[in-house]
Amino acid sequence: MTETMIPFTENVLRQMLTRVLDELLAHDLLEFDQDEAGDEQIGDQFMELLRAQGLVDDHNGLPMGRCLVLPSQDGDLSLLLVTPCPVDQYDENLRRKPSPVRFDRNSCGEIILPGQWLLTKVEELANNPALGEEQRMAALRFSRVAMVRDLVLPAEMQTLALSVPNPDGTTTVLEALPGGYILHMTVAG
Repeated sequence: MTETMIPFTENVLRQMLTRVLDELLAHDLLEFDQDEAGDEQIGDQFMELLRAQGLVDDHNGLPMGRCLVLPSQDGDLSLLLVTPCPVDQYDENLRRKPSPVRFDRNSCGEIILPGQWLLTKVEELANNPALGEEQRMAALRFSRVAMVRDLVLPAEMQTLALSVPNPDGTTTVLEALPGGYILHMTVAG
């Protein structure tokens, strides 16, 4: 089975951000007026929401690997991948993996997302001063006590190929989950 990564282009970025906006609208985190100012208004609301969640850097950019906490009625945690979330380019011994760096897959070609990868994302949320106290505490509790098994994602899930420059002038290709997907975590009582 051969998996292909989609090169990360401007067109792919637009499609990904459209999926992210669709999810934010579906979760009532943005309001959309269908008039001429609607596109500009939704863009302003989008950036305001990302700033409020601490996802925008000092240069008004969106770094890779950012997730947004979605509202939850049952205490579970749902993360919306906002920007591409790349595989870790280092192995468990902190050695750089050779390019292209891919997610592990099982014999059926399904993507294996390590539980530790997910806990790292939740820990980032727990340390994000822009989030509300309740969200940070929920993320902190989850990251400290959760027993997270590896997640298995469908083999047909599209992934992105991110080209990352190295200090020596070479380039490493990292496989990444695209923005717009939601990861749900059920917190067992």
